[in-house]
Amino acid sequence: VRQAIVPLSWPRSTGSAAGVDGVAYAQLMTKGQPLLAHRMVVHSWQNRFSHLVAAIVADALGVVEYGELVKCLKKSQMPGLRMRLAKKRMLKTVYWLCAFSVNLHTSICAKLPEPNGRKHGKDTRDLEEGRRD
Repeated sequence: VRQAIVPLSWPRSTGSAAGVDGVAYAQLMTKGQPLLAHRMVVHSWQNRFSHLVAAIVADALGVVEYGELVKCLKKSQMPGLRMRLAKKRMLKTVYWLCAFSVNLHTSICAKLPEPNGRKHGKDTRDLEEGRRD
């Protein structure tokens, strides 16, 4: 999240006016047009992001377990995965996920620990470790 979503949705990246505290990544993707979600996803910050995405894909495909789908998230596997989702008519299904749908610049960004986790002790290091893929 801090290495992808946050930088991409910051005013310098989005062309927003100075003084604006960034936007939600979903707002960028929809060009500011709100979408009604079909599914809402709850997650844990301790889990790996790739596992979260694989779990969402598993839901879309009607698969009970996501473990095998993690391998399908490689760039080389995307065309086949996209085709599988298209066959299930799931490419237009909207999933609501807080990391994409909430403006992180006005919520968690100011509260996240330092990236190296050294200044804040073991709990921060454990959180940091879980955020890496």
